[in-house]
Amino acid sequence: MDANWRPASIGTNILDESNGGKDDGDNLPSSGVVSLFDLLKFNAHKFVAIIASSATFHGMLKGIIPQGDPRALETSFLPPELVIQIPKTLNDLKRDCDESLLLSASDLIEDLISRSQLPGGGAITLADYFRFDQDLNKRIEHELKRKKFYQLRPEVAAFFDADDPFGQAVSLRFPGSVHDIREACRSFACDRYDATVFHSARALEATLHQFAGMLGIDYSINWGSYIEKIRKVIEGTAAKDQAERAKRDFVSRAATLLQTVQLSWRNESMHVGSQYSSGEAEEILQSTKAFMNGFTEGLQGLEAKGVTL
Repeated sequence: MDANWRPASIGTNILDESNGGKDDGDNLPSSGVVSLFDLLKFNAHKFVAIIASSATFHGMLKGIIPQGDPRALETSFLPPELVIQIPKTLNDLKRDCDESLLLSASDLIEDLISRSQLPGGGAITLADYFRFDQDLNKRIEHELKRKKFYQLRPEVAAFFDADDPFGQAVSLRFPGSVHDIREACRSFACDRYDATVFHSARALEATLHQFAGMLGIDYSINWGSYIEKIRKVIEGTAAKDQAERAKRDFVSRAATLLQTVQLSWRNESMHVGSQYSSGEAEEILQSTKAFMNGFTEGLQGLEAKGVTL
């Protein structure tokens, strides 16, 4: 463990670009963060197809409006030449709505298709088709407005996707911290700075539990109790040879840094009313990364010398 650890800047390899940029093909998830490219690739042509099919259907209806009394729509039916064309257009429209997850619109289309397949065409009048056309457009508009997209700032977008934001070595060494490391980074990417600090603290807490376990320390209810017991381990470690001195120095530095974290921001982050700015959350996130990487490298250094805790 290097006693001169320094928090890295945001642009300094906190995330490996190779971890992001996953290509999920042509299918987008029903929820989650997607790139603008994937959003346009998936939704733009689908939306155009839906509008085109809807416009085709509307054009067919407009071309057969009976002249004279508007009430004639209630007693008029599709002309023979459209009895086959309109169901095909509706099936195409339903498929595009299904693929774009416009489920309410899709259900409406399915109901009309099912009704049209009944004997006598389900007795669907032109008025029914026009009412369907208006309702369909409203449903499509409503469902599109329900889909919300949160735009991540480009400089922090990679935080959201990385499987191992602090590096694979940290993830392998401290698997109990992986969830909170990812959540801390995702929270930062989404400008949720209090959540960033909260999950950073939890990631370190899981690391502390594992560290204490390596030293044979039983479960404790808080950081202070853990650190006190770690200090006792240090005091009871005789520095008889180089290996014992290396172990003692490592544990001592780790305990000091953990106590610094506890006093400087962890305790505060767990209390009601604590709020953190972008800069404060970034500093804490980077400090957490620096500590966990340094801690991992320190353990690897001890193991390379044949020293175990």
